[in-house]
Amino acid sequence: MSSNATGPDSPLAYLVGPLVMGFLFNWGLLGILSVQTVIYHLSFPHDTVAVKALVYGIFVAGCVQTALITQDAFQWLVYSWGSMERLEAINLSWFDVPVMDGCISATVQLFFCWRIRVLGDMKVLPLIIAMVCSTPSKHI
Repeated sequence: MSSNATGPDSPLAYLVGPLVMGFLFNWGLLGILSVQTVIYHLSFPHDTVAVKALVYGIFVAGCVQTALITQDAFQWLVYSWGSMERLEAINLSWFDVPVMDGCISATVQLFFCWRIRVLGDMKVLPLIIAMVCSTPSKHI
């Protein structure tokens, strides 16, 4: 790597590049979630209140998570641009990525288990899926 502090081979570029791509990817996924939520709203107006609350709750949680991630992005990339020390600050990323992602994905997976149970009239398969999705990862 060269000693250029702002070029494509700078240490800053290697740290910031993946962050920017992750932030953009998150915003793209929020757009997809928004479209899916609108399609759900239009296609299933007679679903139970509980299912509607779950769908809209997941959408709100996704919006909150994206807002928190964007706040982290501003902290790292705008307010303290160029500071290698500030890029190492955790900010809210301890909460908005692992905690919120875990809660949202577990909720969705368990909902799918319930749907398999109800629609397929199966008992064992949803239980196996729920146990697998509830098993903690060894790579944390």
